[in-house]
Order: sequence, then structure tokens, then C-alpha cells
Amino acid sequence: MNETLFKIRQIAAIVLFVLISSLVGLITGKPIMMVAYGAFFAVVTVAVLMLARKNQRHFEIKTTSNGLMLKVFGIALAILALAVPALIVSMSNLVPLKGNLNATQVLVAEGLNILFLILMIGSIFIMNKKPENKQIQIAGYIGMALASVVPGLTMTFIDRSTSGIGSAYYVALIVLVLAVNSYSLLVKNN
Repeated sequence: MNETLFKIRQIAAIVLFVLISSLVGLITGKPIMMVAYGAFFAVVTVAVLMLARKNQRHFEIKTTSNGLMLKVFGIALAILALAVPALIVSMSNLVPLKGNLNATQVLVAEGLNILFLILMIGSIFIMNKKPENKQIQIAGYIGMALASVVPGLTMTFIDRSTSGIGSAYYVALIVLVLAVNSYSLLVKNN
């Protein structure tokens, strides 16, 4: 019975992931794109699961990997994490800006993105460096709390509506997922 319940929870988690990921389609302003993004994420998820199942069993420990390929992929994710806010601000209507977009707004978005990433990834780095030191752990949590304020504080100057602030956190979540995966590939796999 436990095995069946475990499989049901796994399937439910995958379905929930695909449904939440399909919300990226709202960036385009066309609701039909949610279906396209949902299909894309469903295909990618199934492909990853099939490759993982084919290449490794639960009892195997795979110690060899292509380090160069992981580093290149990590660098690509880092570049994408840096570029996402500028791309979203300039190419979509997810972040509502008043008037025409100018270079100053893009630079401010990138600067705040870099501040967010420095606070968040820096906090993760120092917390992982000395996990037994309570003061460093507290400093890491304070850094994460400060980082989590950056997107909302930014939007209070642009659009104080719930959708405006929510969209900033949605962009921050995308950036954070990309950056943490990049960090894992570049730092932890040395």
C-alpha cells in the first residue's frame, strides 16, 4: 500500500509541476499559450523521466559524469538567469511598466536582478560553507530574507497592484530556479 501511495504522490507532483509551469504561457498575454507551454513542459518532463529511468537504477551509484558538459550547461543557465528579467521586461507584458520602455528601466531591472542573485546565492554559499556555525546560518537566512524583499520593493515604485507585485515574484522565482541550478552545476560538481 505504501508503494502505491508513493507512486500516486509522484504522479500528482509531476502533474502539479506541469500545470504550474504552464502558467509561463501567461507572459505572452494569450491564454492559449498556457496549453502550448503545458504540452512543452509535459514532453520535457516525460523525456527526462524516461532518460533517468533508462540510464540509472535505484541501486546503482553512477560516479562518472562529463564535467565539461555540466560546466557549459551551468554557465548557460547563469547567463539565462541574468538575462531573464531584461527579456521579460522588454518582450512581454508580465511586468506592467508605465509608458515606453527605455534603457534605464532595463538597466535598473538588471541591477536589481544582480543584487537579488548576490544576496540569494551568496547566502546559500556561506550557509553551505560552514553548516555547523550558527551565526553564519543566521546571516544566511537574513540575506535570503533581504533578497526576498527586493522584487516586491521594486514593484512598489512601478505598480503596487497585486498582479504587479506577483509578477515580480514570478520573475524572481524563474531567476532563482535558473541560478540555483547553475550554482549546483558550477560549484558543487567540482
